[in-house]
Amino acid sequence: MTDIEERVRRIEDQLAIYQVVSRYGPAADAGATQAAVDLWQAEGSYEVDGVGSFTGQDEIAGLLESELHQNYIHQGSAHLLSFPHVMLNGDKATAINYAQLALCTKDGFRTIRIVASRWELVRTKQGWQVASRTNVLLDGSQAGRDLLKRGLRV
Repeated sequence: MTDIEERVRRIEDQLAIYQVVSRYGPAADAGATQAAVDLWQAEGSYEVDGVGSFTGQDEIAGLLESELHQNYIHQGSAHLLSFPHVMLNGDKATAINYAQLALCTKDGFRTIRIVASRWELVRTKQGWQVASRTNVLLDGSQAGRDLLKRGLRV
């Protein structure tokens, strides 16, 4: 592969990963469970600080179909994700970003959660997919800072 081909591939990979990460919020808020779940590999995992750990697409779908999540989207929710910092390493990548969950209330929107997210992604035949996502609440604990520090290296 020539230098220019390698550079173009890296750019295309980053764009594809941006698309994966940015698709999650709209899919979650639309109640489009399958669109959200399809972001993960079949055996992928999702750890949500304060909520639980979910392994495999069926468990992740269960989270999105749970009473908790359904109440959020029927109240009016916005999963807002910041632009991710992506680090490529061949057919694997790591991305870190922030995510917040805002809910509609009678007085307007209120942010109820802000987390640091670490996404582990792999290139598959279907394109880039999530192998794991870990959310840690940014509540002043060391765990949130540690996740962000780990996200700055592959």
